[in-house]
Amino acid sequence: MNFAHRRQAWDQHELPGKMKLGRARCALAIRRLFGRFHDPCHSERSRGIWPRIRGMAHSPVCGDARCCVSTTARHDNGRLAAFTLIELLVVISVIALLMAILMPALARVRRQAKSLGCQAKLRQWGLAIKCYTDENDGKFWQSINLVQRDPTAAAPEPEAAMWWNVLGPYYAGNRKMLLCPMTGRRLVSDFEWYEHWGTTFIPWFGWAVPRYDFFGSYGMNVRLHPVQEISTNAVGRQAEVDSNRMAWRTCLVRGANNVPAFLDCIWWDCGAIPDTQCPPPEELPAYEPPKQSPRGIHVNCINRHDGGINGVFLDWSIRKVGLKELWTLKWDREYNTRGEWTKAGGVQPEDWPAWMRKFKDY
Repeated sequence: MNFAHRRQAWDQHELPGKMKLGRARCALAIRRLFGRFHDPCHSERSRGIWPRIRGMAHSPVCGDARCCVSTTARHDNGRLAAFTLIELLVVISVIALLMAILMPALARVRRQAKSLGCQAKLRQWGLAIKCYTDENDGKFWQSINLVQRDPTAAAPEPEAAMWWNVLGPYYAGNRKMLLCPMTGRRLVSDFEWYEHWGTTFIPWFGWAVPRYDFFGSYGMNVRLHPVQEISTNAVGRQAEVDSNRMAWRTCLVRGANNVPAFLDCIWWDCGAIPDTQCPPPEELPAYEPPKQSPRGIHVNCINRHDGGINGVFLDWSIRKVGLKELWTLKWDREYNTRGEWTKAGGVQPEDWPAWMRKFKDY
């Protein structure tokens, strides 16, 4: 820095223009002039805001680095500025509070995403069923009466009429399509007979399935297709006649948007019996198979998707079905959709089991 620049600096900072300062006196004058940056009462100092410049700054008067003032922020006791323990605890508390607020919301979003994934799979199943009916004049395949079937009668193997085999060409045998995203795989061991049932979040497998590593969490309405009349005993024959009388047989029906076809389920098939014989069940365990065989709508009455299940209907629409809404669906040709367990039938909220009272009435 030449003399002209120094003279300009002197005039700017109101120093004696003709005074020849030595290095020591220059440093003392600079400290006095800029002493306000070291004033503990300064508003910026009280907030911990200091001008920070890396390295050493040259003096605006003499240009000598040895006459500079350190620009590193320090507390009054000489230590570097830092957060206090109280400040850290406050920040940690705020973060913990935000996490406590956000975690339930994140869990709800995750469940909603899985529910959408379930509906996407059901849409594929709906397309598979529609492709089959389109190729067969709108008609469904025949099933076999597994319960009353005469073992000595000559008939096709029961597995041949199972929906996963009939629809195999349409979903290419992709087993992931059989599982709802809300359920996981199941370990195979020595199960009792009742443990072949699924649960709310565990898939089914069982005696009617050709392989014991075959899992699923969906079921088809057994009233869609007729039953092959192959029984020779009176009980089996009557069951087949009743099933065929109530069966839809075809997808070309009136009110198809209320006829369930394929739904979340704890067994591979589902279907209603007269509602007077099928009252609401007690809550099924979420992760433990039921020790008694569920009846009718009970296999669908599971809280898998926040108060309901997902399903495909005969108009090939996919939607969420409320648990109490199950009693209002048209399961078969003779099912009463205004039965005693519907609002139209006079049911009251207190009539439902305790675990179902919080759900929407239909």
